[in-house]
Amino acid sequence: MIPYLIDFADKTVIIVGGGKVAYRKIQDFVSEKANIKVIAPQIIEDIQNLPCECHIRNYQSKDLDGAFLVYAATDNRVLNEQIMKEANARHLLCASATTDHANLRSMKKVETQELILGVSTKHTYPAFAESLTGKLKVFDEPLMLLCRIRKFVLENNLVSKELRALFFKNLLLFSNDELEIIDFLMRQPSMLLLIFSGLLEKESWEFAKICQAMPISYRDEFYLTKIKTLLMMKVNWQIQPMVLSYGRIYERISESVMPYLTNEPLFTNDHLLSFIYKEYKKSRLFIIHPRGNSDLKKLLSSFGEVIEFQENLSLKSYDEIIPFILSEGYHYKHDIETLTINPNYLMPVLLKQEKYRELLANKIKQRFI
Repeated sequence: MIPYLIDFADKTVIIVGGGKVAYRKIQDFVSEKANIKVIAPQIIEDIQNLPCECHIRNYQSKDLDGAFLVYAATDNRVLNEQIMKEANARHLLCASATTDHANLRSMKKVETQELILGVSTKHTYPAFAESLTGKLKVFDEPLMLLCRIRKFVLENNLVSKELRALFFKNLLLFSNDELEIIDFLMRQPSMLLLIFSGLLEKESWEFAKICQAMPISYRDEFYLTKIKTLLMMKVNWQIQPMVLSYGRIYERISESVMPYLTNEPLFTNDHLLSFIYKEYKKSRLFIIHPRGNSDLKKLLSSFGEVIEFQENLSLKSYDEIIPFILSEGYHYKHDIETLTINPNYLMPVLLKQEKYRELLANKIKQRFI
Protein backbone atom coordinates (compact mmCIF):
# COMPACT_ATOMS: atom_id res chain seq x y z
CA MET A 1 0.00 0.00 0.00
CA ILE A 2 1.12 3.54 -0.74
CA PRO A 3 0.24 6.33 1.73
CA TYR A 4 -1.26 9.49 0.20
CA LEU A 5 -2.70 12.75 1.49
CA ILE A 6 -6.23 13.20 0.12
CA ASP A 7 -8.12 16.48 -0.03
CA PHE A 8 -11.73 15.79 1.02
CA ALA A 9 -13.00 19.37 0.76
CA ASP A 10 -16.42 19.38 -0.96
CA LYS A 11 -16.16 15.63 -1.65
CA THR A 12 -19.11 13.38 -0.85
CA VAL A 13 -18.35 10.93 1.94
CA ILE A 14 -20.82 8.18 2.87
CA ILE A 15 -20.68 6.86 6.44
CA VAL A 16 -22.72 3.73 7.07
CA GLY A 17 -23.17 3.39 10.83
CA GLY A 18 -24.38 5.65 13.60
CA GLY A 19 -22.36 4.75 16.68
CA LYS A 20 -19.14 5.85 18.37
CA VAL A 21 -16.85 4.56 15.61
CA ALA A 22 -18.84 6.47 13.01
CA TYR A 23 -18.77 9.55 15.24
CA ARG A 24 -14.95 9.56 15.39
CA LYS A 25 -14.66 9.20 11.61
CA ILE A 26 -17.28 11.90 10.95
CA GLN A 27 -15.32 14.34 13.13
CA ASP A 28 -12.26 13.81 10.92
CA PHE A 29 -14.20 14.44 7.72
CA VAL A 30 -15.97 17.47 9.18
CA SER A 31 -12.55 19.03 9.88
CA GLU A 32 -11.70 18.45 6.20
CA LYS A 33 -14.93 20.20 5.06
CA ALA A 34 -16.32 17.13 3.31
CA ASN A 35 -19.98 16.71 2.39
CA ILE A 36 -21.01 13.91 4.77
CA LYS A 37 -24.03 11.63 4.50
CA VAL A 38 -24.69 9.25 7.42
CA ILE A 39 -26.91 6.19 7.02
CA ALA A 40 -27.98 3.93 9.90
CA PRO A 41 -31.19 2.71 11.58
CA GLN A 42 -30.01 4.35 14.78
CA ILE A 43 -27.80 7.44 14.95
CA ILE A 44 -26.46 8.77 18.25
CA GLU A 45 -27.21 12.35 19.23
CA ASP A 46 -23.53 13.40 19.04
CA ILE A 47 -23.54 12.64 15.32
CA GLN A 48 -26.82 14.44 14.73
CA ASN A 49 -25.28 17.55 16.29
CA LEU A 50 -22.49 17.55 13.68
CA PRO A 51 -22.76 19.28 10.26
CA CYS A 52 -23.74 16.17 8.31
CA GLU A 53 -26.81 14.79 6.50
CA CYS A 54 -28.40 12.02 8.56
CA HIS A 55 -30.66 9.26 7.13
CA ILE A 56 -32.15 7.11 9.87
CA ARG A 57 -32.78 3.90 7.93
CA ASN A 58 -31.03 0.79 6.67
CA TYR A 59 -28.26 1.00 4.08
CA GLN A 60 -29.19 0.56 0.40
CA SER A 61 -26.85 -0.02 -2.57
CA LYS A 62 -28.06 3.17 -4.25
CA ASP A 63 -26.64 5.15 -1.30
CA LEU A 64 -23.24 4.85 -2.99
CA ASP A 65 -24.37 6.98 -5.94
CA GLY A 66 -22.14 10.04 -6.30
CA ALA A 67 -19.84 9.01 -3.46
CA PHE A 68 -16.12 9.85 -3.40
CA LEU A 69 -15.44 7.65 -0.37
CA VAL A 70 -17.47 5.13 1.58
CA TYR A 71 -16.78 4.16 5.20
CA ALA A 72 -18.47 1.10 6.69
CA ALA A 73 -18.65 1.77 10.41
CA THR A 74 -21.33 -0.67 11.56
CA ASP A 75 -20.83 -3.45 14.12
CA ASN A 76 -22.10 -5.97 11.56
CA ARG A 77 -19.11 -7.58 9.84
CA VAL A 78 -21.29 -9.17 7.13
CA LEU A 79 -22.87 -5.83 6.25
CA ASN A 80 -19.51 -4.08 6.21
CA GLU A 81 -18.22 -6.80 3.86
CA GLN A 82 -21.19 -6.25 1.52
CA ILE A 83 -20.62 -2.49 1.47
CA MET A 84 -16.93 -2.96 0.63
CA LYS A 85 -17.73 -5.33 -2.25
CA GLU A 86 -20.25 -2.92 -3.72
CA ALA A 87 -17.89 0.04 -3.34
CA ASN A 88 -15.01 -1.88 -4.95
CA ALA A 89 -17.27 -2.85 -7.85
CA ARG A 90 -17.88 0.86 -8.45
CA HIS A 91 -14.16 1.67 -8.08
CA LEU A 92 -14.83 3.92 -5.11
CA LEU A 93 -12.46 4.62 -2.27
CA CYS A 94 -13.68 2.54 0.64
CA ALA A 95 -12.69 1.86 4.24
CA SER A 96 -14.12 -0.31 6.97
CA ALA A 97 -14.00 -0.70 10.72
CA THR A 98 -14.04 -4.52 10.51
CA THR A 99 -13.16 -5.94 7.07
CA ASP A 100 -9.83 -6.37 5.32
CA HIS A 101 -11.36 -5.94 1.86
CA ALA A 102 -11.23 -2.15 2.01
CA ASN A 103 -8.96 -0.43 -0.51
CA LEU A 104 -8.26 2.40 1.91
CA ARG A 105 -7.05 2.12 5.48
CA SER A 106 -7.14 4.96 7.96
CA MET A 107 -4.01 5.93 9.87
CA LYS A 108 -3.43 7.55 13.23
CA LYS A 109 -2.68 11.17 12.39
CA VAL A 110 -0.27 13.68 13.90
CA GLU A 111 -0.87 17.17 12.55
CA THR A 112 0.77 20.50 13.29
CA GLN A 113 0.97 23.72 11.33
CA GLU A 114 3.81 22.33 9.22
CA LEU A 115 3.43 18.55 9.55
CA ILE A 116 0.93 15.82 8.76
CA LEU A 117 2.18 12.38 9.67
CA GLY A 118 0.21 9.16 9.43
CA VAL A 119 1.09 6.07 11.46
CA SER A 120 -0.39 2.63 10.88
CA THR A 121 0.31 -0.87 12.17
CA LYS A 122 -1.84 -2.24 9.29
CA HIS A 123 -4.70 -2.86 11.74
CA THR A 124 -2.55 -5.27 13.76
CA TYR A 125 -1.98 -3.21 16.93
CA PRO A 126 -3.77 0.20 17.00
CA ALA A 127 -2.60 0.99 20.54
CA PHE A 128 1.01 1.03 19.34
CA ALA A 129 0.17 3.60 16.66
CA GLU A 130 -1.56 5.71 19.32
CA SER A 131 1.52 5.57 21.54
CA LEU A 132 3.91 6.38 18.71
CA THR A 133 2.00 9.44 17.51
CA GLY A 134 2.18 10.89 21.02
CA LYS A 135 5.96 10.57 20.99
CA LEU A 136 6.26 12.16 17.54
CA LYS A 137 4.78 15.43 18.80
CA VAL A 138 8.17 16.35 20.27
CA PHE A 139 9.21 17.23 16.70
CA ASP A 140 6.61 19.99 16.41
CA GLU A 141 8.82 22.84 17.62
CA PRO A 142 12.00 22.03 15.66
CA LEU A 143 9.97 21.45 12.50
CA MET A 144 8.25 24.82 12.89
CA LEU A 145 11.65 26.50 13.23
CA LEU A 146 13.14 24.58 10.31
CA CYS A 147 10.21 25.54 8.07
CA ARG A 148 10.50 29.19 9.03
CA ILE A 149 14.25 29.21 8.38
CA ARG A 150 13.81 27.43 5.05
CA LYS A 151 11.16 29.89 3.89
CA PHE A 152 13.32 32.91 4.78
CA VAL A 153 16.44 31.41 3.17
CA LEU A 154 14.57 30.73 -0.08
CA GLU A 155 12.78 34.09 -0.18
CA ASN A 156 16.03 36.00 0.40
CA ASN A 157 18.39 33.72 -1.54
CA LEU A 158 20.63 33.38 1.53
CA VAL A 159 22.16 30.12 0.31
CA SER A 160 23.24 29.38 -3.26
CA LYS A 161 21.16 26.85 -5.21
CA GLU A 162 24.11 24.45 -5.37
CA LEU A 163 24.36 24.28 -1.56
CA ARG A 164 20.70 24.43 -0.51
CA ALA A 165 20.02 20.68 -0.34
CA LEU A 166 23.08 20.15 1.86
CA PHE A 167 22.30 23.24 3.94
CA PHE A 168 18.74 22.11 4.76
CA LYS A 169 19.93 18.56 5.48
CA ASN A 170 22.64 19.79 7.87
CA LEU A 171 20.21 22.04 9.75
CA LEU A 172 18.78 18.85 11.25
CA LEU A 173 21.95 18.58 13.36
CA PHE A 174 21.19 21.80 15.25
CA SER A 175 19.32 21.84 18.55
CA ASN A 176 16.10 23.79 19.15
CA ASP A 177 18.04 26.51 20.97
CA GLU A 178 20.48 26.82 18.07
CA LEU A 179 17.67 26.92 15.49
CA GLU A 180 15.93 29.70 17.41
CA ILE A 181 19.11 31.78 17.34
CA ILE A 182 19.67 31.12 13.63
CA ASP A 183 16.07 32.11 12.91
CA PHE A 184 16.59 35.40 14.75
CA LEU A 185 20.10 36.30 13.60
CA MET A 186 19.73 35.62 9.88
CA ARG A 187 17.23 38.50 9.76
CA GLN A 188 19.80 40.94 11.18
CA PRO A 189 22.32 43.06 9.18
CA SER A 190 25.17 40.86 10.41
CA MET A 191 25.63 37.63 12.34
CA LEU A 192 28.03 37.33 15.25
CA LEU A 193 29.42 33.86 15.85
CA LEU A 194 31.02 33.08 19.22
CA ILE A 195 33.17 29.95 19.12
CA PHE A 196 33.87 28.54 22.58
CA SER A 197 36.83 26.25 23.15
CA GLY A 198 34.90 24.03 25.57
CA LEU A 199 31.38 22.61 25.72
CA LEU A 200 28.63 25.17 26.05
CA GLU A 201 27.68 25.76 29.67
CA LYS A 202 24.73 27.76 30.98
CA GLU A 203 26.85 30.89 31.26
CA SER A 204 27.98 30.49 27.64
CA TRP A 205 24.39 30.59 26.40
CA GLU A 206 23.56 33.55 28.63
CA PHE A 207 26.59 35.46 27.38
CA ALA A 208 25.71 34.77 23.75
CA LYS A 209 22.21 36.09 24.43
CA ILE A 210 23.67 39.35 25.80
CA CYS A 211 25.81 39.68 22.66
CA GLN A 212 22.93 38.67 20.37
CA ALA A 213 25.23 36.05 18.92
CA MET A 214 25.27 32.41 17.87
CA PRO A 215 27.31 30.27 20.31
CA ILE A 216 28.97 27.11 19.10
CA SER A 217 31.39 24.76 20.79
CA TYR A 218 34.68 23.69 19.26
CA ARG A 219 34.12 20.42 21.16
CA ASP A 220 30.72 19.82 19.56
CA GLU A 221 30.54 16.42 17.86
CA PHE A 222 29.31 18.11 14.67
CA TYR A 223 31.38 21.29 15.00
CA LEU A 224 32.93 21.29 11.52
CA THR A 225 29.66 20.42 9.80
CA LYS A 226 27.76 23.08 11.76
CA ILE A 227 30.40 25.71 10.99
CA LYS A 228 30.38 24.90 7.28
CA THR A 229 26.58 24.99 7.29
CA LEU A 230 26.36 28.38 8.98
CA LEU A 231 28.96 29.86 6.64
CA MET A 232 26.91 28.76 3.64
CA MET A 233 24.59 31.66 4.40
CA LYS A 234 25.42 34.80 2.48
CA VAL A 235 25.42 37.17 5.44
CA ASN A 236 27.93 39.53 6.98
CA TRP A 237 29.73 37.16 9.33
CA GLN A 238 31.63 38.36 12.40
CA ILE A 239 33.59 35.59 14.12
CA GLN A 240 34.91 35.82 17.67
CA PRO A 241 36.88 32.90 19.16
CA MET A 242 36.01 32.80 22.85
CA VAL A 243 39.56 32.07 23.94
CA LEU A 244 41.61 34.10 26.36
CA SER A 245 44.82 34.30 24.33
CA TYR A 246 46.58 33.13 21.19
CA GLY A 247 47.47 29.46 21.07
CA ARG A 248 46.71 26.12 19.46
CA ILE A 249 42.92 26.28 19.94
CA TYR A 250 42.78 29.78 18.48
CA GLU A 251 44.72 28.59 15.42
CA ARG A 252 42.45 25.59 14.93
CA ILE A 253 39.33 27.73 15.19
CA SER A 254 40.77 30.20 12.68
CA GLU A 255 41.52 27.37 10.25
CA SER A 256 38.01 25.94 10.59
CA VAL A 257 36.28 29.15 9.45
CA MET A 258 38.56 30.06 6.56
CA PRO A 259 38.31 32.02 4.28
CA TYR A 260 36.52 34.14 6.92
CA LEU A 261 38.83 36.00 9.28
CA THR A 262 38.58 35.59 13.03
CA ASN A 263 38.98 38.38 15.51
CA GLU A 264 41.80 38.40 18.02
CA PRO A 265 41.44 36.61 21.39
CA LEU A 266 39.71 38.34 24.29
CA PHE A 267 42.88 39.35 26.15
CA THR A 268 45.81 40.55 24.05
CA ASN A 269 46.81 43.54 26.20
CA ASP A 270 46.20 44.82 29.71
CA HIS A 271 43.56 47.41 28.72
CA LEU A 272 40.56 45.21 29.55
CA LEU A 273 42.34 43.56 32.46
CA SER A 274 42.93 46.95 34.04
CA PHE A 275 39.15 47.58 34.02
CA ILE A 276 38.41 44.17 35.51
CA TYR A 277 41.15 44.08 38.16
CA LYS A 278 41.81 47.77 38.81
CA GLU A 279 40.70 47.32 42.42
CA TYR A 280 43.82 46.68 44.47
CA LYS A 281 44.11 43.39 46.27
CA LYS A 282 46.98 42.82 48.64
CA SER A 283 47.20 39.16 47.71
CA ARG A 284 45.60 37.93 44.47
CA LEU A 285 46.17 34.60 42.72
CA PHE A 286 45.30 33.77 39.11
CA ILE A 287 45.00 30.12 38.13
CA ILE A 288 45.33 29.50 34.38
CA HIS A 289 45.30 26.55 32.02
CA PRO A 290 48.52 24.49 32.16
CA ARG A 291 49.03 25.19 28.45
CA GLY A 292 48.36 28.87 29.04
CA ASN A 293 50.00 31.31 26.68
CA SER A 294 53.14 32.87 28.12
CA ASP A 295 51.97 36.34 27.02
CA LEU A 296 48.76 35.91 29.01
CA LYS A 297 50.74 34.82 32.04
CA LYS A 298 52.87 37.93 31.69
CA LEU A 299 49.81 40.19 31.40
CA LEU A 300 48.13 38.70 34.47
CA SER A 301 51.29 38.90 36.56
CA SER A 302 50.82 42.68 36.62
CA PHE A 303 47.68 42.16 38.70
CA GLY A 304 48.67 39.27 40.95
CA GLU A 305 50.48 35.97 41.26
CA VAL A 306 49.89 33.45 38.43
CA ILE A 307 50.03 29.64 38.60
CA GLU A 308 48.86 26.84 36.32
CA PHE A 309 46.25 24.21 37.10
CA GLN A 310 47.87 21.49 39.16
CA GLU A 311 46.19 18.68 41.04
CA ASN A 312 46.71 18.28 44.78
CA LEU A 313 48.41 21.65 45.12
CA SER A 314 47.97 23.17 48.57
CA LEU A 315 47.63 26.93 48.32
CA LYS A 316 48.45 29.57 50.88
CA SER A 317 45.94 32.16 51.96
CA TYR A 318 44.93 34.82 49.41
CA ASP A 319 42.50 37.72 49.47
CA GLU A 320 41.22 36.66 46.06
CA ILE A 321 41.72 33.42 44.10
CA ILE A 322 40.69 33.73 40.45
CA PRO A 323 40.22 30.78 38.09
CA PHE A 324 40.99 32.73 34.92
CA ILE A 325 38.68 30.77 32.63
CA LEU A 326 35.41 31.70 30.93
CA SER A 327 33.00 29.02 32.15
CA GLU A 328 32.71 26.08 34.51
CA GLY A 329 33.72 23.41 32.02
CA TYR A 330 36.01 20.43 32.31
CA HIS A 331 39.05 22.28 33.67
CA TYR A 332 37.07 23.99 36.39
CA LYS A 333 35.44 20.78 37.59
CA HIS A 334 38.50 18.59 37.14
CA ASP A 335 41.34 20.92 38.13
CA ILE A 336 40.03 23.79 40.26
CA GLU A 337 37.82 21.68 42.50
CA THR A 338 40.73 19.36 43.30
CA LEU A 339 42.80 22.19 44.75
CA THR A 340 42.89 22.84 48.47
CA ILE A 341 41.28 26.28 48.42
CA ASN A 342 39.32 28.27 50.95
CA PRO A 343 35.98 28.65 49.08
CA ASN A 344 35.40 32.03 50.73
CA TYR A 345 38.15 33.52 48.58
CA LEU A 346 37.50 31.61 45.34
CA MET A 347 35.99 33.89 42.69
CA PRO A 348 33.46 32.66 40.10
CA VAL A 349 34.56 32.10 36.52
CA LEU A 350 34.51 35.17 34.26
CA LEU A 351 31.13 34.67 32.57
CA LYS A 352 29.40 34.05 35.89
CA GLN A 353 30.19 37.54 37.13
CA GLU A 354 27.78 40.13 35.80
CA LYS A 355 30.23 43.04 35.71
CA TYR A 356 32.79 40.97 33.81
CA ARG A 357 30.14 39.66 31.41
CA GLU A 358 29.15 43.20 30.53
CA LEU A 359 32.75 44.32 30.02
CA LEU A 360 33.49 41.37 27.74
CA ALA A 361 30.23 41.78 25.84
CA ASN A 362 30.89 45.49 25.28
CA LYS A 363 34.42 44.75 24.11
CA ILE A 364 33.12 42.24 21.55
CA LYS A 365 30.34 44.53 20.36
CA GLN A 366 32.80 47.43 19.92
CA ARG A 367 34.94 45.25 17.68
CA PHE A 368 32.08 44.76 15.27
CA ILE A 369 30.52 48.23 15.13
